[in-house]
Amino acid sequence: MRRHTLQTIVPVAGRLLGCALLTLGTCCPPTQAAQRGYESYFMYLYQSPYDEDPSFLDGIDEVQGLAHDADHWFVTTTCGNGESDDKNGAIWKIPVKYDLAHVSGSETGICGVLLSRDLPELCAQGYWHVGDADQYRGFLVVPVESCDRTRFPHALFFFNAETLAYLGNATLRGWSNLAWVAVNPADGHIYLSDEKVTNLEEFVLSPDWTNLTHEPPPSLALQHVASAHLWAEDGSALPEVFRVTQGGAFSECGTIFFFMVGDYKNQYGSDGLHAFDTTTWRRIMRSSEDRPATACMDFYYHWDPGGGSCGEPEGLDVWDLDNEPRSPYWGQLHAVMLDNDTGTQNELSIYHYSNALYVDALSGGGDGRPQSPFPTVQQAYARACDGARLKIVPTTYLENLTLNKRLILDSHGAGTVRIGGSPP
Repeated sequence: MRRHTLQTIVPVAGRLLGCALLTLGTCCPPTQAAQRGYESYFMYLYQSPYDEDPSFLDGIDEVQGLAHDADHWFVTTTCGNGESDDKNGAIWKIPVKYDLAHVSGSETGICGVLLSRDLPELCAQGYWHVGDADQYRGFLVVPVESCDRTRFPHALFFFNAETLAYLGNATLRGWSNLAWVAVNPADGHIYLSDEKVTNLEEFVLSPDWTNLTHEPPPSLALQHVASAHLWAEDGSALPEVFRVTQGGAFSECGTIFFFMVGDYKNQYGSDGLHAFDTTTWRRIMRSSEDRPATACMDFYYHWDPGGGSCGEPEGLDVWDLDNEPRSPYWGQLHAVMLDNDTGTQNELSIYHYSNALYVDALSGGGDGRPQSPFPTVQQAYARACDGARLKIVPTTYLENLTLNKRLILDSHGAGTVRIGGSPP
């Protein structure tokens, strides 16, 4: 992305006093363990698809999660909660240029793995439920549950992300559920959780990623490293366990972990999207089911469990699409919602979130989204979370600010942004 000149005021003891160039921050701090990156993806943008039947599913009806590489989405699906005769799941690879709601399975560049067709031996062992996956260094890591886990434990399946060739699996004996997997991009460690927990389990892969080739290895295993205990915002114990875990994803710098929790039948106090600082494992943000006008950003995520047609969280992914011209979507955090209905295929929605708030002095008044920017920097600052980005249309903003949040100020367009002084 092109950088433009940004002029603002030098902060002295938190007060803006005079004009100078501001040094812009970067996404990933030099020492990731010491400082969180600018990855507060808490600003709800929109939903797309919105309650639609994706045409590429070809009868496989439940989207379970998202992952990506540089050019593609990976969409995992499962059939009918295990009630169909074949009990199969699938992994779809879809180029980033497509709208996920309206692309068919016959479009150019789309391919997939169907467990019952492509891995019949494993399907015969009862492996069917494909959860929320992740991609790391050209390998797709997919959690797959077995309906006979006493004989065939739940496992992580590994695929060549380029060809979707199956490489092998690593089993997890004793786990009752395996709904998601997330790989920390900072170190390649694999994170998982069961249900009814307040912690994540951290693993390393053997053989490790540098020795894992795109040919099936003789064996794959997970070596347990640690349990990452999750804490409330003030460092105290969380008030309730995470009962129905559905998805996990790390920010691009690995400094924030996003956790998805929720059921389609029952409502629990731990439901929603949660964001944790991976240095302390304290929660720094939680989604809201309403639209508060004064809260930092707008971390909105909502569904209605129970009844004949009910929502269910089903996986999430972090992918910065703001500077991806091929994509019909934008934002950095993308969270799936499935509408469980009584038909043969359930409707899909994806919530998209950003770390950016927009400012344009010519705006007649807005809420900070790209098509509705704030007219003043002060309004954007008041709604910004720590670690957010303010994208400011170049002009002069006659306002004085007091800053005590960690932000990136970005010029949004050609020209110079000047902040300071008083209105006439």
